[in-house]
Amino acid sequence: MYDAIIIGAGLGGLTAGSILAKNGYKVLMLEKHRIVGGFATIFRRKKWAFDVSLHSLCGLAEGGRMNKIFHDLGILDKVKFHRSTVLYKAWFPDFEIHADGDLEVYKSTLFAHFPEEREGINGLFDTFLQIRDEILNPKGPIDALKKYHEATLQDMINEFITDLRLQSIIGQLSGYFSLPPAELSGIMFAYAWTDYHIYGGFYPDGRSQDISNALRDVILENNGLILTGEEVTEIKIDGTALKTVHTKKGGVYQASKVISNADPLQTLSLVKSDNPISKRFVDRVSGIVPSYSCIQLYLIVDCNFAEEYDERNHEVFVNEDYHINGVTEHISNGHYDKMSYCITLYDNLVPNYQQADGSTIILTQWVDYEDWAHLSEEDYTDKKRKLTDLLIARLEKLYPSISTKILHAELATPKTVKRYTNHYNGAVYGAAPTVAQSMNRGVSPVTPIKDLFLIGGWVRPGAGYSGVISGGYDLANLMLANK
Repeated sequence: MYDAIIIGAGLGGLTAGSILAKNGYKVLMLEKHRIVGGFATIFRRKKWAFDVSLHSLCGLAEGGRMNKIFHDLGILDKVKFHRSTVLYKAWFPDFEIHADGDLEVYKSTLFAHFPEEREGINGLFDTFLQIRDEILNPKGPIDALKKYHEATLQDMINEFITDLRLQSIIGQLSGYFSLPPAELSGIMFAYAWTDYHIYGGFYPDGRSQDISNALRDVILENNGLILTGEEVTEIKIDGTALKTVHTKKGGVYQASKVISNADPLQTLSLVKSDNPISKRFVDRVSGIVPSYSCIQLYLIVDCNFAEEYDERNHEVFVNEDYHINGVTEHISNGHYDKMSYCITLYDNLVPNYQQADGSTIILTQWVDYEDWAHLSEEDYTDKKRKLTDLLIARLEKLYPSISTKILHAELATPKTVKRYTNHYNGAVYGAAPTVAQSMNRGVSPVTPIKDLFLIGGWVRPGAGYSGVISGGYDLANLMLANK
């Protein structure tokens, strides 16, 4: 019998399991995939290894939220990280700008290009900082949280910035949330923006799998057990103090508490209870609006990309115009040729990234799952081929002749995301971080089913690496405090 069974070895589950195991809980983790990590994993093709999802992890500098959590977990010194000097480059048809990793340098860059917006830039950034401080200090004043609790990012930007170009530049990081500024929670963005611009963007030496493996080791070193290839088929709740978890391979395990890192809809489908489950809770979970899914094109090119094209940035956002809020319309209409996209160049941040010939390029673009869900196998294959060609053609406009240097090309789609994560609609970020689903409006990790808890990107505090790690950390500490 276990103190806690954790279903799903994503970062939220691994973090919660690590905290509980370090504090004496007997932990069992059950993972459907053959490796731990969820989105924080790698896959291999021939001599190359690709990161599934991580572009950059924020908040690892001293004073940042991830710094504290990793310190408490004991993994801060076990994973080697590289910090981005320039966080990203934003490219527009007639303009490009670099977001320096030093906030004062970044502000100076913005002041130089938009001197008439100086006061507004300072006011907006100060507001972002104030929001983060109020979130992390709930016993203090919450003036900014009260003022902006109904505000989208666009609402906040409009209050301080008038120039459309500058609005798009500041809103560029909304791409990390899969939502445009007009739909994204301003408070969610403000918190993440601060952790990124103040406490740094980092990437692990051995890809995101290093983070997952470090957390796995904490659980194992503290007498926890992790079983991979174990798909959970039922969570039996019969009114006693114990929950019984069944797996597809015939495993039967008991624990006093169950934590699910699966999406809430899937979790509810697994629960078999002698008592009726609150209809309000079922409706709450069923009403979650998922985030967009994505396509990702993984490329290896036969050259030193940085030298060949004088491109030194780790992250490049490419925009066809300054109407950054138009992305929703483009996604809805399947206008892949007009959507903004992101280029990630890991070799520019991590020396000898592949430890093999060639440079790594990953192109990411948000898409609607429904645009892929009902295709025949033939149509699916054809769509993948056409979009691979389209993305390469778009890349070639920035970096001429790049198509002639490609050694490997592979496109992941929303169906790929769903197959490996079981996320509803292949949602990359779980619940879409809209105003209606952010902060205390999000689904609570504490369910009305006694001793059944939820973690991950579908529940508070939200998605992304920092979000799910924070969620796992907070839930585990809440459980310890209640114990």
